[in-house]
Amino acid sequence: MKDPAVLFYIDTWLTSTAEMDSDVRGWYLNLILHQFDKKDLPNDIEKLAVLAGVKFSEYERFKQMFEQVFKHKFKQNSEGRLENDVAKEILRKRESFKDKRSMSGKISYFLKYIKQNFNPKKDVIQFIKDNVDLTDVDLKDEQVLKHVFEHLFELYINGNGDGNKDIITNWKSSFEIYLQEMNKVYDEMINDIAFIQEQEKFNPGVDILLSLEKAKANFWGKEAGWKHKKKSRTKTIDWRQTFINAIPLNKVPKKYGPTNQTSYRSDKNAETIRAAENLKRELAAESRKT
Repeated sequence: MKDPAVLFYIDTWLTSTAEMDSDVRGWYLNLILHQFDKKDLPNDIEKLAVLAGVKFSEYERFKQMFEQVFKHKFKQNSEGRLENDVAKEILRKRESFKDKRSMSGKISYFLKYIKQNFNPKKDVIQFIKDNVDLTDVDLKDEQVLKHVFEHLFELYINGNGDGNKDIITNWKSSFEIYLQEMNKVYDEMINDIAFIQEQEKFNPGVDILLSLEKAKANFWGKEAGWKHKKKSRTKTIDWRQTFINAIPLNKVPKKYGPTNQTSYRSDKNAETIRAAENLKRELAAESRKT
C-alpha cells in the first residue's frame, strides 16, 4: 500500500525554487511528487516530460531547463534512476516513522499478551521492550508469541545471571502448570479422610473417590478443562471447590457386597478409608465391652 502523504517543507521549497520561472517551478513540483510516489524517476528526458506534465509546445524549453536546472536537482542512483536528495531524505524519514509506529503497535500488542499469559516482572517487561524484534512475527499465532517470549526470557536470565525462573507462574500460560496445580489439590483431597466422609454424607450412595477420578479423567485433567478455565477471569483456581461441584455431574454409584459394606476399590485411598472405618468400629465395640 502506497503512503498517501509525506511531509512538504514549505521553507525549503520556497528557498530552492525562488529563482525559478513559474512553469519550471510547476514541472519541478510534479517531478518531486512523482518521486514521493515512485521513490525515484526514470533517467529519460521524454518520460520525465510526461511525468512533469509538459505540453508538446513546451518540450524544447523543458529540455533546456533540464540541462540548466533539473540535472543539478536530481542525481542518478545505483539503479540508474534519478533522485532528488531532499525528497529522498523525506521519504527515508517517513518510512522510518511508519516502521517505528508499526513496531510500537506490535510491541504494545505483544506486551499485552505476555502480561495476560505469563505475568512477568517489570524488569523483564523493560528488557523485552529494549530487545524484542517483531518484524517478521505473526502476531495472530499465539504459539509463535510464546516462543518469542521464552527466547527473550532465556536471554534475560542469562544476561542478568539471577536464575530467577519463577517469573512464569501463571497457570494460563502452560497446560503443564495447570496440571501441576490441579494434581496437587487432587492428591490432597483423595487422601483427606474427613473430606471424603463429609462428601459421602452430602452425596448418599455416591462413590466419592471414583466420582472425583471420573471428573479429573474425563474433563478437568484434559486440555478441554484447561481451555474452559482460561476463558474465566479468575487468576487462582479453587480446585477443591471445582471438584466438589463436579461430584454431582460425575457421580458413580457405590457398589455393595453381601455384607452391605462398600465393595473393594482399586484405589489405594479407598483402602485407607475402609481401614479407618474398621478401626472406628473396633474401638466402639471395645468401648461397649468395658
